[in-house]
Amino acid sequence: MKRYKREWNQNQTIAPKPRLGKKPFILPEEYPDLVALVKSRTDWTLATLALAWYERTGKSLSRSVFSDTCRRAGITFKKRV
Repeated sequence: MKRYKREWNQNQTIAPKPRLGKKPFILPEEYPDLVALVKSRTDWTLATLALAWYERTGKSLSRSVFSDTCRRAGITFKKRV
């Protein structure tokens, strides 16, 4: 309680502060472009997706970045049988 009271007295708010850190490699505004790229073909691998993204935007990114970004954008990869 003391911390909240001190915060209120200093800033007149106890709202959460903005999170620090570097910005994501693919911004949330670019998610629709990423979704459109993923839907353009059904047999993407993360490596070929990274290459296609580089050809489209000029941003060279790793497979792990694409894995994390696709998860955040709600894109799932299902094995083909």
